[in-house]
Amino acid sequence: MIGSLLKDLERRIDPQVEEELLQQWKAFADGRPGDEVFSPKRRRASPPGVEWPHVLVNDALEDPQAMVVQQLEMCSKSLAEGSGALPAVRCNYGTAILPSLFGAEIFLMDREIDTLPACRPLEGGVDAVKRLLDRGVPDLESGQGGLVFRMGEHFMRLFQEYPNLSQYVHVYHPDLQGPLNVCEMLWGGPLYVDFYDKPDLIKDFLSLIVETYIRFMRRWDEVVPRRSSLGPTRRQAIPRDEGRTTSDARTRSTGRCSMAAGSWCATTPRRISRPPCTTSSFDCMTSDCSLSWGAGRFTSADEAIILSRRSLA
Repeated sequence: MIGSLLKDLERRIDPQVEEELLQQWKAFADGRPGDEVFSPKRRRASPPGVEWPHVLVNDALEDPQAMVVQQLEMCSKSLAEGSGALPAVRCNYGTAILPSLFGAEIFLMDREIDTLPACRPLEGGVDAVKRLLDRGVPDLESGQGGLVFRMGEHFMRLFQEYPNLSQYVHVYHPDLQGPLNVCEMLWGGPLYVDFYDKPDLIKDFLSLIVETYIRFMRRWDEVVPRRSSLGPTRRQAIPRDEGRTTSDARTRSTGRCSMAAGSWCATTPRRISRPPCTTSSFDCMTSDCSLSWGAGRFTSADEAIILSRRSLA
């Protein structure tokens, strides 16, 4: 079945139409809006030649082939409707990917709800957090990590036999959430009180989460290399006059990193001591993590894809 679906999608992708759509998104992501409200759309629709099945989330979690069909179904719908969504897939394992590396328990929703899984906070509360700090960065293959990397490899293998899929269906990075989100998912509700009672412990834990995030994304970039065709390379800073934050402008104007003392530096890696790190922002590997963690805002090959998915979901 999957072979016929891949062939159907390959046939329906018109390189000229997809290039035009990609240029619309690149202009938007680069801060070059037109005179009207941004509303991207394909020049024409491309209906399917075969019937596409709908795969439920829980079924996709259990079977890589089902995951492929579930993700490509969205691409098929975009083509059929002539919408402005860029064809994109991801390793769709939910929001608990990074927490699972730290030992968070995954729980599945009922199958008929057709919703991604989540996780429970760590048992043991603050004591569990302290144990994680003692252990350092977890094994990236633990929890759902290995599943994510294998699924990324599976997408890349499947698409390499289809030129249009390889070029125009983007495999964007998995849902790792943000550092504070991950911290709350692991810590649980008491985090909001502990911001006042245990701020140093929270700071240390966030530093560990960020370092884990950076290493995970570096590994992900090895599995699914970023495409430079989508915009500036990861080391190329966005010009100062394109609406970035004050801290970003300060970083570029000084040419120095503005990471806070106590944060993990990915270049060394080591903790930043006071005064803040003086590494040139254009040499700092922190930009590779897609976190904008104080080293200036850099575009990534995923930015237009993520904007497309979020805006047109």
